[in-house]
Formats: sequence, structure tokens, C-alpha cells
Amino acid sequence: MKNKATAIVLIFVLLVQTFIAQLAGAVQVYAQEPEASTFEALASLVDENGEPLTEEATLAAEDQVHVKIDWSLTGHTQQETYHIKLPEQWQPDKIEWKDELHGDEMVTYSLNGTELTMSFPEQEEAVQASGTVELSAYFSQDAIGEAAETDLVFLIGDTAQVIPVSFQVKEELEQEPVQEEAPASSEEEQVNEEGDTPESKEQAPETEKEEETPVVDEEQVAAEEKQEDARKEEQEEASKEKEENVEANDQEADTTESAEADVVSQAVVGEIEKNIITGIVLRDGDGNLINADENPGNKPALGDDVQIEITWELPNGHGYGSGSTFTFSLPDIFHVYNDVNGELTFGDTTVGSFTLKEDGTVVMTFNEQIEELSNVHGLLNFRTIIREDLVGDVDREVVFDVKDEVVANIPISLQPKAGSAIDKRGQVNRAYNATEIEWTVDFNKQLKSINQAVLKDPIQQHQALKKGSIEVYKLDVQLDGTVKQGERVDPSAYTVTEDPFDIQFGDISSAYRVVFYHRDYRRRRHELCQ
Repeated sequence: MKNKATAIVLIFVLLVQTFIAQLAGAVQVYAQEPEASTFEALASLVDENGEPLTEEATLAAEDQVHVKIDWSLTGHTQQETYHIKLPEQWQPDKIEWKDELHGDEMVTYSLNGTELTMSFPEQEEAVQASGTVELSAYFSQDAIGEAAETDLVFLIGDTAQVIPVSFQVKEELEQEPVQEEAPASSEEEQVNEEGDTPESKEQAPETEKEEETPVVDEEQVAAEEKQEDARKEEQEEASKEKEENVEANDQEADTTESAEADVVSQAVVGEIEKNIITGIVLRDGDGNLINADENPGNKPALGDDVQIEITWELPNGHGYGSGSTFTFSLPDIFHVYNDVNGELTFGDTTVGSFTLKEDGTVVMTFNEQIEELSNVHGLLNFRTIIREDLVGDVDREVVFDVKDEVVANIPISLQPKAGSAIDKRGQVNRAYNATEIEWTVDFNKQLKSINQAVLKDPIQQHQALKKGSIEVYKLDVQLDGTVKQGERVDPSAYTVTEDPFDIQFGDISSAYRVVFYHRDYRRRRHELCQ
């Protein structure tokens, strides 16, 4: 019995080893994934000569500012694109290259408003690269206002780099008027160091043998005393008026401080009714722009990954407090699988949190930091997919409606359901002994970009093209792969060659329908013989 149990255990061990070995062999057939590339960038403010500015340096609001961006890329093999969002305090139309070098074989730069794009071509082997790009710009006076300082935010992918900037403030020094002392009365006597007046000194007799009794003019004395009293009274009134002005200014300052304190203490808590969304951009899973006007070659399919970049900003003096919320919804073209929670950040400071619900509702909740900071703004970045159950035309617009305001209307072109790229069918003019065939050819139904497209259809023996019978129409392709005939295309948009038969369209990215007729001379001769 014991030997039988031992045999069973050995058989079990052998089976397990065989199973593990098979698993090991199966794992080895998979190729190892290439390591992901790493892109890093660091921005710094410099002077006209490219030297870094010190932290103590101050700028005039109207000065031109220079920035140097050092970047590095490691493990690069596939074609990649990276985006750097420049500070919103800059005027978009006044951002310039400092030199004429916009790229080389390794990288190509492009500048669109406040967004810098860096494109890297595909490489056969993983490479490491680095470089520097320098830009110059002017501040937007509306964005900085009268602020003594501001934070410049560079959004490098999902990372924000904040550079504080101080501005030169023009201070007007208040000078108190200097009160001049009233000149001494011309009738007052100036007493010298010995206590004698010049007049008495001049009138003193050479011999002081006899003292004369001075003659006092009582009216003159009374007039001098009255004038002296009036002068003192004027000085007292001026001093009193100055004290009253100082007291009034102090009271006004106290009232202003109290009013400001009341405003802070009475910060609004609740739903923010005014729109704070400033921009929305759609990108595919690789970071490429989705926009039929600006990037017509990028046509995502149903179920493809999508990145939604949403920028927001609170106006200065907004009056919102801790607990204030802002709510909006994503368009129903996107499918959210589960609730998503995250933090609202402004530079390195957390100013609140957000929640994206499965139904596409976004709720932003702010904390007490928004009561103390100015120029508060940030970025929301959601990753989702295009719904797979969409129906209708492949060309559509994604509308973001926030607080009864359309903040973005993005045209997109989607790929239809996979199917045949070209279809051909014919219809005879009669069931028996037909003399004509109407041909219908639908092509490029997958909406590919084709350079110098040519449709060729060799004519069979005993058939000939009916002159003037060619008609070309646009095709409205549906998401399920079906098509609808659209408007007729002007004949000047294509060129026909009859022998051999072909139609030249040039560069296309749309679907077309071509209708033409063939005559069957063999069947026509058969009729004549009958």
C-alpha cells in the first residue's frame, strides 16, 4: 500500500513538472516589449545674453522676457510628440523664436499660440538626445494687472513647473507740505546777545551820566500784542486741522480694512455659476491632436483611447470660498467606465479635488487656498475612450457646453467599421439581350489618405465606354460601414482617360462613387442578325 502511494506521488510530480515546462516554453515565444522612452524638460528665465536671471531680479511689466528650455529624451525608438504649455500670462501672438533654428534631423519644433510642440521621428535603435530651445515673449497687461508678482506655469506633459516673477512697482512718495513760519513783524525789535536792540544801541548816548525815561506808545504796544495773538491763533488752527486730517485718514483706513475683512469672511460657498473653463483639447492615446481641421489625417476608430485636456482659471477677486463647487458634463461621445477622483493643483499647491462620474459629470470642489492665492488656474486631464455603440456619419463635431456656453466645438472624423475599401456592381438595361450596362464603383470607403489616387477599370472585349456617361459623387460613409450618395463632384476635379480607361483624382482622403455606362456591341450585332 505504501509503495502504491509513493508511485502516485511520483506520477503527480512528473505531471506538474511537465506542465510547468510547457508554460515556460509558451512564455518564451513572446517578444520583450521595448522600454518606454523618457522625456524631461526644464524651463528657466534668462537675459538677452542667455545668462540665468537671479531670484532677486525684477522685471518691468512691459519688458520682453526670455526663456530657455533644456530637454532630454532617453530610450527613443518610435515616432513621438511632446507638448509644453507656455505661461498664460504671455501674449500668444508675441511669442517668438530667439533664433531661426526650429529643428534638425532629431527633433522638429512648432509653435502654436502658447503651446510648444516637439516631434521626434522613428529611430531604428534606442537613442539618447538632448537640446535647448530659446523663446522670447511679452506679458499680457490684462493677465498681470497691477500685481507686484506672479507665477509663470510651464505644463510639461502632466507636470507643472512654476517660476515666480517679481515686477518693478512704481511707488509715489507722499511729501507733507512744510509750513513756513510767519516772518517776524517789521516793528518787532531784534535783541542782540547782550539784550540790547539795535535801535537802543544806536540811540545810546556817548555818556551815560544821566538816564532818560523811555517814552512808551501804548497804541503801538497794543497793536503788536494783537498781531502776535492772531499769529498764534493761526498756528493753533493749522495744527488742529492737521491732527483732524490724520485722524480722518486713520478712520478711513480702518474702515477699508474692516470692509476687506468682511468680504473675506463673507466668501461665497456653493455652486459657481459663471464659466471657469478656458480651453479644451482632444488627443489620441499617443498624444497626437484630434481635430479634423488642424490634423485631418488623425481619424480615431470606435473604442480608441482619448485624452481630454481641460484648462480652467478663477478670476481674481472671485469671492469664492472653501467648499465652492463647479459642475459640468462631458459630451456623450465618450465612455467613462468608472468614477475617477483626483486633486486640483495650482503649481505645487493643492487647491481642491475633482470627481469624474460614470455618467460623464465632473465636479470640482475648491478648498480655502483659493481665498488667499491670486491667478489660480490649472489643468484637468481625463483618459477615456470613444463609445463603440455610436451610429451615424463619421464626420461630426464634439461640442462642450458648460453653463449654457459653448466653450469648445471640435470637428473630428472617425474611422468606419472595417470592411471592403472598394465595391463594384453592374445593372443591365434589360433582362434579355442587354445592350448597355450601368456600372457603379464605390471606393476608398475606409477614408484613407491616398496620394495621386487613380481608379482603373479595364474595359472587356466587345464593350466600349459610353461617351459622356461618367458621373462622380461624394459618398457619406456611416460608422457601420454603409454609405449614402452625396453631392455630385465637379468634372474639373478629376481627369478621365478613355483608352485605357482610368480616372485620376489627385490626393484624396474621402470616399467617392463613380457611375458610368458600357455598350455591349456583341449583343447588338446579335440583334441585327436576327
